[in-house]
Amino acid sequence: MDVRPLFLVILAGCVAAPPRPPAPPAPSPPQARVVTGLEDATYQVKMYEHDTVDPENSMPTVGGYVRVRAPMAVAYAVATRFGEYRDLNPDYIEQSTVVDRRPEIDATDLYLKVPTVIHDYVWAVVRFRPVHAGPAGVSYRGDEVQGNLDDLRIFWRLVPVGRGEVIAQFEFLADPHLPIPRAWIMPEVREGVRIILTRYRQKAELAASPIAVP
Repeated sequence: MDVRPLFLVILAGCVAAPPRPPAPPAPSPPQARVVTGLEDATYQVKMYEHDTVDPENSMPTVGGYVRVRAPMAVAYAVATRFGEYRDLNPDYIEQSTVVDRRPEIDATDLYLKVPTVIHDYVWAVVRFRPVHAGPAGVSYRGDEVQGNLDDLRIFWRLVPVGRGEVIAQFEFLADPHLPIPRAWIMPEVREGVRIILTRYRQKAELAASPIAVP
């Protein structure tokens, strides 16, 4: 019997085919653009208001945001100099003093004293703690832990936007226990937020450059 065909079949089965080159890795999906709601920020403060939640309060929260010519490291350092908050609105804040630091919970307690339109004072110890860090920026929230207000909350958010700039967002809720009409409170709060953001932008930009930016 001629065994050559069978031998050729066996030989063909034993000769391995050349290995295929590895497939190129699949391209990474494009990263989703982080939407912050602050994309229309300019170098002028934009103001807004919203209902207060977490927990609820009948007083609205007043906020604003502005673009700042300063890198994140500088902007963050200026925003977290809690003892210098009086500098951001010296006509409104009479005293801002750090009274305690609690590194075990990453908290800073700040004493604030503010005169009112009825020639009395409101004061509070506000505890600041970081609440978020990620692609959408870093955030700090301050809540009243002592004081003569029914409620006081402060919120900071810094969002990097490239080219060594950030967007700074600031929100403020004040619900004094004093018998002050809301119609007197809200204009003061709106103007206070606008002044704080404007002065913060100037202070951060000055810290980022030896030449002040108008």
